[in-house]
Amino acid sequence: MSLKKIFGLSPLETLENSKNITKKAKTLWEELKKREGLFPGFSDEAPDKTPSKLQDPKISPKSSPTAPNIEETPLFDPLAVEVAKKLSLPVLVKRIPRKRGMTFSFQPSGYLKILCNNSVDFAASSNEILKVQPWILKQQKFWLEQKELFPPILWDEGEQIPFMGSTYTFKIMESKNIQYLKFSDANHTITLCKKPSWTKAKQIKFIKSKFKEKASNQLKERLQYWSSEMQLYPDQVYFKDLKATWGLCSKSKKTISLNWKLIVFEQEIQDGVIIHELSHLKHAHHQKSFWDHVLKYQPDHNKWRKSLKNRAFLCDFLSNKPQWDNFPVDCYIPPVSY
Repeated sequence: MSLKKIFGLSPLETLENSKNITKKAKTLWEELKKREGLFPGFSDEAPDKTPSKLQDPKISPKSSPTAPNIEETPLFDPLAVEVAKKLSLPVLVKRIPRKRGMTFSFQPSGYLKILCNNSVDFAASSNEILKVQPWILKQQKFWLEQKELFPPILWDEGEQIPFMGSTYTFKIMESKNIQYLKFSDANHTITLCKKPSWTKAKQIKFIKSKFKEKASNQLKERLQYWSSEMQLYPDQVYFKDLKATWGLCSKSKKTISLNWKLIVFEQEIQDGVIIHELSHLKHAHHQKSFWDHVLKYQPDHNKWRKSLKNRAFLCDFLSNKPQWDNFPVDCYIPPVSY
């Protein structure tokens, strides 16, 4: 914006006119100072601590109706606290304003997740929670068994690593010049050659990247085979670290996403997931016609599907965020009573 627009003067005024500029600028500054209630940042004086006419002196900023009282905001949802004490297990409550009813899911980490709207409290939902309590206990038992069956992998020398439905012995070598991860089917070994200076985190990141590369090649090969057999061809294929599923298919976009962590399971399980997702290119549902199409190419599909479900967390060690003992910060954990 030019000086002419601000002060009504040309930018090429003489020195005498420049005094007028200073004078008008001072006048403008005084006007802004008078409005310091609206523009407090323009005041060059110490702020007045006396209450404003627009503000009730009896209401402090902490207790203002428009400002939340941080000290009184509970860290955990009251419903989570009550349910956790009732069931003696960690509980996380997520509020969804327009959600109808309540949804329960037991997470692998060992906590119960509840989705509900903002009006649900323990008194109103206690009967519903008691109804699902047997199911919750059953799920808790299942995941505790899973945790015992598939303990965390630390990538130490001699550790047994699941791969392609079998177990491979993990070996470590050091070299300053070359780094690789070698899979030996003959000896059932996985050998890591790393730099001596590598940290554990660097080592694990390198291993997972090589596992994903190996998995992508294996799954791509099987996908090409079954696409040819079934005469169903996706336009795009992605290999991802999926959190809650083994595969995804979009019939409209003709895309398929596969969980690359399937590399730890038998080839029959990998084939089952691929056949399942390819069938969705023809049947975008789970009705009888869909299952008939799947069983046509893999008659024992239900057997492998059940096997996959029972060993779902065999591959958790390859996840970016392993789910064992991974509790959200707003998950209420009840105190242990002795």
